[in-house]
Amino acid sequence: MTDTTAQDIEQEEDSADSFVKDTTDKYRRARLHWSKWKKRTRRNYDYYAGRQWTQEEQDELGEGKAAVVMNRIKPRVSAVVGMEISNRQELRYQPREVSDEALASLVNKASEWTRDQADTEDHETDQFQDMVICGIGASETFMDHEDNIDGVAVTERRDPLGYDWDPDSTQANFADLEFYFYSQDITKDQFKAMGFPIGKARGGALGINDLWETQDQPHDADNDQYYPTEVPAYSGSDQGKPLKKVRLVRMEYIGRVKKWRVMMPDGSMRSVEPSKAKEIEEDMAARGTPAVFVEYDSNEDMVSGVQPVVEGAVLVLPYVAQMEKRCRRAYFTGNELLKDELAPCPHAFSDQFMTGWRDHTEGTWFGMVDGLIDPQEWSNKFLSQAIYIYTVNPKGGMIAKKRAFENPSDVEDNYAAPDKITWARDDANLETDIKDIKPGAYPADLDKLSAFAINSLPALDGLTPEAMGQVARNQPGILENMRKQAGMTVLAPLFNAKRRYHKRQGRVLLHFISRFFTAGQLARIAGQPIPPETMQALRRVDVRTYDIVTDDAPTSPNAKEFTLNVLIELVRQAPAAALALMPLMISKTPLPLEDQQAIAKALQSFSDPENTPQGQEAKKQIEKLTKENAQLKSGAQIEMAKIGAKTAGDMAKLHQRDDEADAKMELERDWMKSEMAQFFAQLRQEWELAMMEMRNNLQIAREKPNQPQGNA
Repeated sequence: MTDTTAQDIEQEEDSADSFVKDTTDKYRRARLHWSKWKKRTRRNYDYYAGRQWTQEEQDELGEGKAAVVMNRIKPRVSAVVGMEISNRQELRYQPREVSDEALASLVNKASEWTRDQADTEDHETDQFQDMVICGIGASETFMDHEDNIDGVAVTERRDPLGYDWDPDSTQANFADLEFYFYSQDITKDQFKAMGFPIGKARGGALGINDLWETQDQPHDADNDQYYPTEVPAYSGSDQGKPLKKVRLVRMEYIGRVKKWRVMMPDGSMRSVEPSKAKEIEEDMAARGTPAVFVEYDSNEDMVSGVQPVVEGAVLVLPYVAQMEKRCRRAYFTGNELLKDELAPCPHAFSDQFMTGWRDHTEGTWFGMVDGLIDPQEWSNKFLSQAIYIYTVNPKGGMIAKKRAFENPSDVEDNYAAPDKITWARDDANLETDIKDIKPGAYPADLDKLSAFAINSLPALDGLTPEAMGQVARNQPGILENMRKQAGMTVLAPLFNAKRRYHKRQGRVLLHFISRFFTAGQLARIAGQPIPPETMQALRRVDVRTYDIVTDDAPTSPNAKEFTLNVLIELVRQAPAAALALMPLMISKTPLPLEDQQAIAKALQSFSDPENTPQGQEAKKQIEKLTKENAQLKSGAQIEMAKIGAKTAGDMAKLHQRDDEADAKMELERDWMKSEMAQFFAQLRQEWELAMMEMRNNLQIAREKPNQPQGNA
């Protein structure tokens, strides 16, 4: 065991002081960068909750004007959140190879169990709503052993106002974060329960003591102790008194360490810390196998194993120097480092985020509410102004002499009231001393401006009336569904951010399952003992890289119904290929892997019935029926032969009768032809005789002499 000297302790203290100083600079820089965004975020939450007039604006309204609020932002945000709930997604782990199916099934069961225990989907909906309102949603994944002694991987929503992110991060969902801070004010009991000495508790942290709920810009508070907050204690003798809170800042950051990637004699690669290389060489030499680490030269082949040298045989272990990334976690209060340790998930941050649309100039993110502030604000002001005009302008005004009234101040107060009498002096001349002013005309453009502000809301956020369920006309369901889909297209970046969050947070949850869930706990979750080879694969460090694919799948009834409708439509279009395509379609559904396998097996049995007991029994029945059918067929052929012979004789007689009938008909036809020929011959002869007689008569008439007229 190595003895710790005073010099080592001094070096550690200097290193800790330097780390705190560097962290303080990062903290100040991050808070300054996100201060404007936090101010806008508080405004967005106020508008969402209906607090849409500041105190200064209310003071400027003056007497008689009402701070009218017609909150049109909340329904629009609720509509988008409702889309997320109706199309809710859950984590789904897919095997990369067929051999990984058992592992993927186990991880899916563990994921479903822990998400159900922690109500994760409800926290993710709250996180999605934060993103819609302010542009960023946050959650933290951690192991909770209080409710379950074996531990549950809990994912809880965190207030985005408590975070200060790396100002240099630009990728969606903060995928390129180098560090971030989460500041919270906790009680002394909570501080003590986390294992920190109560004597080190301070009211500020890293030189800043302001509450992130109320302050925008950081300020110095190095020597501050406990400070009162606005949170009152509501029990016991402390009722109504402020609580004492401790400012605790959690920082997660990426630390990089130098590692040697060493090739072992069997060809495998292992990581070795350079500081331990000397110890390994000495240990190998003590065992009689001298070893030496040699840095790999890219111009030579990497060869590992025993190599001959002058001193004898030596085990040569070539290596490549690499930088390895590790996520770390540190806690601060006051200006003191409480703890600096490896994060629960070394390859990813415990907090995961959803981001909306990028503000490139400011280096921040914004949500849907930012674009709705102006039309909502102006619609409130126009409505307030219209109400004021209608209230004070029904009777107009007047020009009067002071001597016309007994008490002019009462006239000022009561003149506009319709239920009050305004008394004039007895000697006042109502025609010359008092002159009424006609009420001013209502501004015609005020209604147009108000309508323009209200109608600008759908144009700014892209939500159609169909998406909000506010269609006041009859239209085909297909058209309404298409318009809903068009509205969701505008919001696609928000849902894409949630899908990306699921993939990143799923890898964190996979690490928690593989590292912190015991074999007995997993057996209880799966309902059966876990095979040793499956547990060994789960415990591997590279399980998330080579064995499991993290993605999401539908879990809401609406999404499952949509998937089912698609499958039904495919079967309708290709009924002949339905049986062959069904296993592939079932594998694309969000059903559990075991259910998919059971359905595929049932479909295979259905497509090949001979492999089932029912199929074998049916086959025997078919063979029996085939034999009986052959016997019946043989007897039937004999009977058919007899019937055929009898039928042949009858057919011969029938043919004879047909021949006789044909002969008789032919004779009758010949007789008719002869009779017709005689008739036509006689008719022709008579016609010729008649024609001959007509010619003779005509000839006689021509041969008579012409006699002169007048002779008798």
